[in-house]
Amino acid sequence: MDKSEIYKDIANRDEIIEKLNEMIGEDDYKGVYEEINKIYPTWIINIIDNYSEDYKYMDSNWEIICKNLNVSKKKIILVDFIIHNSNDYKIIENICEKMTKKGFVIRRVEEFVQCVKCERIIPCKFLWEIMKIQHKLPVPENWSNKCTNC
Repeated sequence: MDKSEIYKDIANRDEIIEKLNEMIGEDDYKGVYEEINKIYPTWIINIIDNYSEDYKYMDSNWEIICKNLNVSKKKIILVDFIIHNSNDYKIIENICEKMTKKGFVIRRVEEFVQCVKCERIIPCKFLWEIMKIQHKLPVPENWSNKCTNC
């Protein structure tokens, strides 16, 4: 089955969004994870504490966003699917928006790998190339699936 079909809104969308918003508002993240897993059991792939130290600007961007929102950094949630501006995926959109406003980062799992030693996340080779070549960001000279210091 196509990913886009798996994550479409279900019949009681508004009720689910309201329930998740209450839980997020109360900082009941364990409850949020459990509720998401009931609705979309394959959506959350992993929950990570930090980006690799080799990609300090990613952590800096996260800190800036959190500072602007007056929240503290929480976790990086790697998910199977993200889509924006679609009437068929309001539950997913709402989760991403509300959790981001609470200090979480929601990222597509295919865009990152975990360091084989410390388990921090590293952009995939494709993103690394975009960062290095197109955006000329400070990234390691060569891509690797582990941090420079690991």
